[in-house]
Amino acid sequence: MVLLAIPLKGFPGVLSSIKPDLNGKIVLDAMNPFPGRDGDVANDILNRGIASGVATQEQLPDAKVAGVFSSVYYKVLQSEAHRPGDRIAIPYAADDDEAREVAQKLIADAGFDPYFLGTLSESKPLDPGGMLFTESYTSREMEEVLS
Repeated sequence: MVLLAIPLKGFPGVLSSIKPDLNGKIVLDAMNPFPGRDGDVANDILNRGIASGVATQEQLPDAKVAGVFSSVYYKVLQSEAHRPGDRIAIPYAADDDEAREVAQKLIADAGFDPYFLGTLSESKPLDPGGMLFTESYTSREMEEVLS
């Protein structure tokens, strides 16, 4: 498994050297499109109206991509892991069942409640400007927000 957690503008350069090694691998995508930082790479995703995870899957067609940890503020990850009572939910999305299971287990092991959003094409709420981006909810609260 590989976690992609780099500025999106660096992804094309990294991609050329790692793409062959990712065939058949689970890729956890924690990247976000920020036009001010990522320029044309982010603008392409936003102009096409697709979720960031969809763009990653397009670039890695033979990998098993899950969008996870991209919407959660890092301080929440530091302070809320394994908290008593209702845990903070971490939303994630995947097209592949194996990638979904790995993301779910990693979220639970990190001390959070996994919340499956659906396919990568349904993961726009994770991206900047999405209703789940940098928000912290329990699973029950997240269900309410999304309904």
